[in-house]
Amino acid sequence: MKHIVCYSGGVSSALVGAMVLKKYGYKNTIWLNHVVNAEPKDVERFEKEFAEYHNMFITYANADESKYPGLTPYSVAKKENCFQNGPKMVLCTSKLKTEPFYKWLKENYQEGDIIYYGFDANETNRIQRRSSILASSGYKSDYPLAFWPNPLDETYLDEIDIKKPMQYQVFKHANCRGCIKGKLQHWLCVYVHDRETYDKFAELEEQIGYTIQRDKSLNELRSYFDLCSKSGIEITEHMPSQTFWAAVKRRLKNIGVTYDEKLFKAGLEEEQAKPCECVI
Repeated sequence: MKHIVCYSGGVSSALVGAMVLKKYGYKNTIWLNHVVNAEPKDVERFEKEFAEYHNMFITYANADESKYPGLTPYSVAKKENCFQNGPKMVLCTSKLKTEPFYKWLKENYQEGDIIYYGFDANETNRIQRRSSILASSGYKSDYPLAFWPNPLDETYLDEIDIKKPMQYQVFKHANCRGCIKGKLQHWLCVYVHDRETYDKFAELEEQIGYTIQRDKSLNELRSYFDLCSKSGIEITEHMPSQTFWAAVKRRLKNIGVTYDEKLFKAGLEEEQAKPCECVI
């Protein structure tokens, strides 16, 4: 019986990896990852340091790099000439993680094996969705941060002297910068903190003829994002989306700056930034 941890490079999945390893031992534990080169280098540093500390090998289930050079969401979108097939089918997730993941399971999963995720007790909707999807294919899953007694938390990183990825200083999750499912707040963060990635996707939008956001292209959003960055509000994903946009709007009004009310309406209505299903 194997215990397969979806080891994504984020803190939550790392804590789950340590918990499962301690309970079931090296012989029965697998830390499964996928190479996606749009994640910051410091995420790679973290996942490798954490694995080395625990004397664990990382098992990789990667997409075909000959088909998607560099293994990035950008390379997938450029190759397929689109960002997604329908509102819920984001190609980078499907091609770089979901398909390699299920291919690996088909070749390696045995009855009784369990797949582990880093969702916590505050993510019941994600737990229900993920467990239902896996169960429909005959796979068992478990969520130690939500269901096990005395789960590890970030203080464990202090104990073992490993710093979490710097990505968390701005973004809520250690996923790609330039997420196709990212809303306005995410892309504002990319614009301010990673202009090179923003520019690449803005150019790709023009090539494909499709915009990632509903109403405006990334190029059209530049002047709007310039205003937001000058508002004095800290540009991160850590403030809830509606609170963030209301604060920016209030600040711009106070300093007498005109803005596009429709864009703020979109920001106020968008959901709190969440990662895509890249965790698998």
